[in-house]
Amino acid sequence: MTDGNGESNGAAGPEGAESAGHSAAASESSTPEANESPPTAAPARPIGIVSDLHANAAALLAVQRDMRKRRIREVWCLGDLVGYGPHVSAVMSVILRNRSRWTHVAGNHDDYIVRVHRGEAEVDDLKASRNARAAIRRQMEMLDAEELERIVVFLEGLPKTAMPRDDVLLVHPKDASLPIYPGSDLVENHILGRQEHQAMRAYAEVPEGRLIVLRGHTHRPVCFIKGDDGWYDAGAEAGVIALDGRDAWINPGSVGESRVKGDPRAFYAVYDPGADTVEFVRLPYRAEAVGRECERVDIPVRPAWRTPVSA
Repeated sequence: MTDGNGESNGAAGPEGAESAGHSAAASESSTPEANESPPTAAPARPIGIVSDLHANAAALLAVQRDMRKRRIREVWCLGDLVGYGPHVSAVMSVILRNRSRWTHVAGNHDDYIVRVHRGEAEVDDLKASRNARAAIRRQMEMLDAEELERIVVFLEGLPKTAMPRDDVLLVHPKDASLPIYPGSDLVENHILGRQEHQAMRAYAEVPEGRLIVLRGHTHRPVCFIKGDDGWYDAGAEAGVIALDGRDAWINPGSVGESRVKGDPRAFYAVYDPGADTVEFVRLPYRAEAVGRECERVDIPVRPAWRTPVSA
């Protein structure tokens, strides 16, 4: 018998159940209660953590391929599906097809398109860079009315925060309503990470117990962990980091538009709830081809899409 994803879930059909009954009856001297092993819980599956896709289908494809190899089904997305990139239709098609397996929060670029489309703001009035405004305008022009409405309906339904588990909080954030420590979206270090974590704990009303805060927006991978002597930077180089049941403040980096100097690869992270580890992953893709596509559709080219990928 298979589950909705086409893989066996180990359940027996009617014929299997009948055979099992005959087997048990064949040995009257056995005591099933004594001899049967207790059921073993299925191992927890790894969970993908992605952020800042920014309409980059080439980078998203690289991440999807890696997630398939790892048998990842559940994905936590920290916002900014749109903005900057040339593939808004392709990326949003992937998102809409996988909405049942992805948990999302809204990013600021997602909000830009919603506000402009709903007549709440003009593109030129958005508090965004000139290039960001130009990309939003062009992306909206590239979509027909029906597709744009479908995308906006999805984006405007995204929450600012989400808790897919009792000890995990998802947030983008670039929103005045969220208690983000001033400057933490510009300079990330253990002091700012600690204070933002405390603010988000209060905001999420999680006064006690372990809390992992996952945030996006900066396009830079970061992992801060609360140790016995306070918060420390665990590093976010490619590799596995043990969380050991501690509070953590994690940014997976950007799938679509890296801002790590000299490294345009697609960044994402994998959380293993069984082992309580996070792995930071960096994947090569044809970033320069994305830049050329931006030029073709008249969208400003981001620096990451001008840099050759060497690894």
